[in-house]
Amino acid sequence: MLVGRSHLGTMSTGAAPLMVYLNTRNFFGTSVDNGTSWADQTIAQIPVVKWAMKGLVMSGTKTFLAVPDGGYADDGIVEATGNADGASMFWGVWPMPLKDDGTKILWTAVTRNSSSGRYVAISQGAYSAWSDNGQTWTRVDLPSNKNWMDVAWNGTVFCAIAYDGTGTVGHAATSTNGTSWTARTISTQGNWKAICVLGTKFIVIGQGVSKSMTSTDGTTWVEQTMTAGGWNDV
Repeated sequence: MLVGRSHLGTMSTGAAPLMVYLNTRNFFGTSVDNGTSWADQTIAQIPVVKWAMKGLVMSGTKTFLAVPDGGYADDGIVEATGNADGASMFWGVWPMPLKDDGTKILWTAVTRNSSSGRYVAISQGAYSAWSDNGQTWTRVDLPSNKNWMDVAWNGTVFCAIAYDGTGTVGHAATSTNGTSWTARTISTQGNWKAICVLGTKFIVIGQGVSKSMTSTDGTTWVEQTMTAGGWNDV
């Protein structure tokens, strides 16, 4: 990847040989040779100082969404559509729900049910949101007001994880539809910060722990050993 950029996520569009990463500010990068070489692209439609993307999720083969780093910029979520080489893309900003008092919500991550197409976003707080088109979003409640850091879909259920900064308990939540959530507990202590899916298995990593946690349903978790700690993303 290109030097001097903060790479906040990488994804492949699937059918097209395009890989994408998003940087801070209004740059993103594309690769059409499976990540061997990268080209910097510019997001011309988004003001430079307002955006720093941190989350990616695929929609079809040419569209993906990003959560602004910090989440507050223009109360929106970013959607991109473009050609298969990524060099000519249009970026749109769609409004996200607010709190009852009209203040902004800190959205932190977004994922997608690959079967139904439903998107789910989570926040550092008490709220989640869902959308069937990535443009119109409905706010719903999470089980508790916590620093919800990441969310993933494993083909059956959405699973969100929270970071409490103390490492005394692992917080998770699951939902089959993105509209109602059930609180879960990750059995091993840890400042869990990121979740991904391998096949149908959730994998969770965190800071300050030399282990990861795995689960097939987001409810029952199994501890795995890692060689080091301090992980932020997976």
